[in-house]
Amino acid sequence: MPVLFPSNTQELLDFSLHAIAMSRFSGYWVGMKVVIDVVEGSGTIYVGLDSPGIVLSELEAAPALSAQRRNIRAVDSMLPQEDRLYNHKLYAALAYVRANDLNKVTHGKSGAKIGISASGKSYKPRVPIRNLMS
Repeated sequence: MPVLFPSNTQELLDFSLHAIAMSRFSGYWVGMKVVIDVVEGSGTIYVGLDSPGIVLSELEAAPALSAQRRNIRAVDSMLPQEDRLYNHKLYAALAYVRANDLNKVTHGKSGAKIGISASGKSYKPRVPIRNLMS
C-alpha cells in the first residue's frame, strides 16, 4: 500500500489529490501519514486548475490491464489476486510515482553506496536564521 507523507499545508492538498488519482489508476488503497503540525498548522496554498499537475499521459508504460481490472475481487481465487497485486498493481503505482515525480532524489551521485531517506517534516530543509534577518 503506497503511503504519502506531506510536510506542509500545500503538500497536504496536493498529496490528497495524488492519492485519489494513484488509487484510481493502480487499484491500490493509498494512505497518508499526517503529523499534528501539518493538520493543525496553517499556511498559504496555491489552488488552481493546474495544481498539482497530475500527469497521466506518460502512464502508457504501465501494464495493459485497465484500471477496473486491477481491483481485487472477492470471487477470485488466491492466484489471480496475487498475480494482479504483484504483476499489475505494483507496476501501475510505480509508473504513476515516476510520471508525477513523487519520489525525489535531491542530493545524489551516480555510484553512491550509501543513501539517506527522509520524508515529511524531516525532509524539508530549515531556513537559517541569518537569511531571515537580511
